[in-house]
Amino acid sequence: MLDYRNIDENTELVKEFFNAKKADWNKVHQIMIKGHEVEIYVQDVHEPHISTGIYSLLEEQWIVKPSLEVPKINYETIKIKAKSIMDQIDRVEELYKKNNFEAAQNVSDLLKGKIKRLRRCGLAERGVYSTENIVFKTLRNNGYIKKILDLKTDSYDKLMSLNHNAI
Repeated sequence: MLDYRNIDENTELVKEFFNAKKADWNKVHQIMIKGHEVEIYVQDVHEPHISTGIYSLLEEQWIVKPSLEVPKINYETIKIKAKSIMDQIDRVEELYKKNNFEAAQNVSDLLKGKIKRLRRCGLAERGVYSTENIVFKTLRNNGYIKKILDLKTDSYDKLMSLNHNAI
């Protein structure tokens, strides 16, 4: 955790930089500690903290030590919500395959925002064991987060490319 304003007054730019670095690092590394996934990220000190623990690399100690919780998880609800979103992502893929790149771009952008809001709301209201956060992790583990991000990027690339056959 650090104060983004100490890096640059454009805190949104600082946040985007750290998010990009986090995404790159987490794509390459799959570190586990006693069966638990380790996720690296940098957070502004002015944002509410949601994680169950904070470890300081500088001080080499826990700032907030994680505690063992026995979560109440509704697996059926998670399964239903995850399946619904996966179906929506599959429909975007169908739009892409039919060369409807503009619709694929628009819908993928909307879905990405929906998933982000869903997770953020769940974390804020019920923490890391919220249904919404577990749905997000299910989508990520099943490759659907990557799939929607790739569809968004690929659709954009197709829309911005020149049609060389039209010459």
